[in-house]
Amino acid sequence: MATCESMCPSTEVEFRCKNGLINQLEATASSRNGPRSKYVADPQKMVKEYSRSAADTHKYDKPDLLRPFPVLMRTVDYLLELYYQLENRRQEASSNQFSSIFSFVSDRLRSVRQDMIMQNLDGKSTVILMEKMLPFYIETDGLCKMMAVPSYNPKLHDFQLEECFGRWHDEIKSSGDITPNSLIAAAFFFRQLNQMEGVLMVSDLSWIQRGVAKEIPDKIKLNDEELKKLIEGAIPESTDNDTDGEDGEEESDQEKPKGIRGKDVEMKDEESEFEKKYMQGYNEKETDEEVGEDGMKGIAMYSTNKEDPYVTEQVDSDEEEEKEEIMVRKDDNMVAVAKIDKGDYTLECYVYNEADSDWFCHHDYILDAPPLCIEPVQHDPGNEETGKGNLIAVGTMNSEIHIWDLDIMNTASPFLTLGKKEKKSKGGRKKRDNSAQGHTDAVISLAWNKLTPHVLASGGADKTVVLWDLDEAKPAQIIPDRGGEVQTVRWHPNESTFLLLGTMKGHVQVVDCRDTTGNASAAWKFDGQIEKVLWNHFNPFTVFVSSDDGRLRHLDLRKPGECIWEGVAHDGPIGGLTMSAITRGLLVTVGEDEMMNVWKVEDSNGCIEKVHSEKLTIGELHCAQFNPDVAAVLSVGGTTADLIRVIDLTKYEPVVKAFSE
Repeated sequence: MATCESMCPSTEVEFRCKNGLINQLEATASSRNGPRSKYVADPQKMVKEYSRSAADTHKYDKPDLLRPFPVLMRTVDYLLELYYQLENRRQEASSNQFSSIFSFVSDRLRSVRQDMIMQNLDGKSTVILMEKMLPFYIETDGLCKMMAVPSYNPKLHDFQLEECFGRWHDEIKSSGDITPNSLIAAAFFFRQLNQMEGVLMVSDLSWIQRGVAKEIPDKIKLNDEELKKLIEGAIPESTDNDTDGEDGEEESDQEKPKGIRGKDVEMKDEESEFEKKYMQGYNEKETDEEVGEDGMKGIAMYSTNKEDPYVTEQVDSDEEEEKEEIMVRKDDNMVAVAKIDKGDYTLECYVYNEADSDWFCHHDYILDAPPLCIEPVQHDPGNEETGKGNLIAVGTMNSEIHIWDLDIMNTASPFLTLGKKEKKSKGGRKKRDNSAQGHTDAVISLAWNKLTPHVLASGGADKTVVLWDLDEAKPAQIIPDRGGEVQTVRWHPNESTFLLLGTMKGHVQVVDCRDTTGNASAAWKFDGQIEKVLWNHFNPFTVFVSSDDGRLRHLDLRKPGECIWEGVAHDGPIGGLTMSAITRGLLVTVGEDEMMNVWKVEDSNGCIEKVHSEKLTIGELHCAQFNPDVAAVLSVGGTTADLIRVIDLTKYEPVVKAFSE
């Protein structure tokens, strides 16, 4: 327990006075203009300094050297008052006085955080202190850089700013009853975006099965007028100031939610629509009559691409050369790659052909937000013939999910955004649109339900899981707080209602989505963050789990809380976890230690044996996935050089030997 009632412990005051270690700002007015050795300490101005020596850490076993929360508050207020008394800080930033005050306040605030750590200060108190400190660090970062302040160390200052933001964010996320300061929250968000400017990485990748992509993709060409509209924005917002009805609902300025191809969708009672449509889809195949006219079936704006004025370039027999260039053959796989390149965000579509060993970038899309995760979706209700499509969902940092059609080249924007934020009309009133419901923070995981194809699951940094009805382009169900940021989600390969998820707080859960309470059917809790979860599709009673402490685990749903097998697989986070679709027991992990490890899963006892390990040359590895049509080919995403590597495991003798036995 902290018991020191002054800004500086008496023992430190005595030591520093004896050794001439008084700062000018701590000296009496009569002595501060002389040499430092002659400074006389003013007890009311002495502030505990940051202890830099590891040998000093023993002092914190003594409560009388630690300041409790009220004293820390008083200390921070005093330090900030010293800084803010400089009224013209921009003009004075180049002065010696500014440099001295900046250096003093920075050091003493660091000491405050040291005391907070040593006494394990509670979350609410931590947030209060961080929100007092952060404006100082944010403002001085810009001022000191601009004016080249001598006492400013860019690396140290950035470290302290990151420390404050990190501790503030961790406490906000771990507590459900702390309301953050809105300005601090905005500053944190923009700092996260700015940090993406220096990132070079493949954040996620996904293979598309053979035969899914259109043989000859459509190409969009906009005329001058359409291009102008695209640049200037869509149709202007209505300026009507309609009054509310008797029940307070808005009437005439209410927008209807849009379906995937843009048709207005009739609004119905949320619960009854969910019961009739979504839940039945889990248990029985829907008939056309059950879908009705209000769903997405058959709502493509034009029945053929030739009738669509926006698809103006149709490759035909007269354009053989171009046709050959963009053709996707029946034995080609497509690979979607989410790339972050120093502030530029792209979704790139590669083509891979096993027979010819072809690998090239076929086309790409420019994204307006950092892509955090992607997921192929082969459900397109606008396709009246088959209901299938070649779509990709992209989870973003701004809480939205963008859906692109990979069979349309040169398009400038996704044709659908899920969770789009509500906009105010010019009259100042928010437009009501059910599609605005969804996540309130970044979307960090996605999973498409192959057995119930109109359902897409998304996991968010807001700790929730949203089940999206793609036919209606809106949430069908929101699974409440999972106890941590939902970093990974996967649907059961054979049971359409079971969802496997992992959180940044170490939770692994299996949720039956028919249970609207969100209670887990099976659950585990581990140390560290869960990076990836994966169903064993050869034995779907079991799952694999990787975490940021480098551990790999094999779990059995019939034994919640236990592990069949666990071991250290990497030195650091395991960002990629994938299993061959064809070869039983062939498992691969990749990690930030730049290593790719190949494993063999034993059917008899569930043990996992490493059969090959190799350091790749593309930096830290964040994602990996097997080709769904080829047993031993996978792609891996990294952070340097060419960023992505396609690997054929049959080239490695230990792998071939292990799986030929």
